[in-house]
Amino acid sequence: MGSALELPFDYDQRKTKEKWGLETVAFFVDEPSKKRIAALLIDKDTILGIDFVTYLVSDKIGHWQGCNPFIISAITNADDAFDNAESRANLIASASEYADMLCPNAGQMRFYATSNIRYTEGDAFFSAIVNKNKDGKWFSEVEISDKSVVGKVSPDSSALSPSEEDKTLSANAPFSVKVAFAHGKPDLDNLAIKSKVAQLLGHPVEATAIVRIKQVAENDAWADWPFPIAIDHTKGKITKTGWFLVSGALSPFPSKEKVRMGINADAIAAMMYLTNATSCLDEKCHNLGRKYIKEVSK
Repeated sequence: MGSALELPFDYDQRKTKEKWGLETVAFFVDEPSKKRIAALLIDKDTILGIDFVTYLVSDKIGHWQGCNPFIISAITNADDAFDNAESRANLIASASEYADMLCPNAGQMRFYATSNIRYTEGDAFFSAIVNKNKDGKWFSEVEISDKSVVGKVSPDSSALSPSEEDKTLSANAPFSVKVAFAHGKPDLDNLAIKSKVAQLLGHPVEATAIVRIKQVAENDAWADWPFPIAIDHTKGKITKTGWFLVSGALSPFPSKEKVRMGINADAIAAMMYLTNATSCLDEKCHNLGRKYIKEVSK
């Protein structure tokens, strides 16, 4: 992420941590406005190799704010992660969840997909201005891309066109995109991040990921990887143990249930109301599932 610059005299990292719950990772000066910017790490998606960072901006009298608008970057060196419309839409959807989590009253978000923590439109793989409508839903109004793919992007994007489908499943597509396609999703989710978002929002969030099923009953199952997950509504969908691609509504495991199940209070654990499941012995993800296991184990 780079080393932090000299600490501004009017910036209190402790107060930022108490209010936002986030670590300050860098400082820089925005050109040409000369405003000072503090960068805060929201989360790290180790599977996709993406760091999500938001920013506090100092005004002329030294007040720091980060919600008007909410500014967020998805930082990675893997520029092919943004090569198709579905991947871009998925990133904006994730950023929208962070905006709701940290700035529930924000009406606009500025999003940058970039390799540089110092967000600028010129350096971004693509950027978007995302507004919230009267129903509280986010929608992209302006997108700027240096890859000549200009147009509207919405978190609720439609199904893939044939040409987009070919690109998504091409040999150059990120591995996680290939796996997620089995469920018609643009990419796999990081379940640890999704569980945290669900906890802070106070309601379940949709998630798609690969899990390892350890125990199976008539209408529920138990996964032990990537962490303990109690999966409900499995009848006819999960009938054996092993690796599965699953989709459903994810929420954090209740503290009382953690105690009852002998799970450490600080450990990540979740519940999922299942909507779709595909065994990784299925032809759609047999080989991909084995490769995924190797990649996340590195």
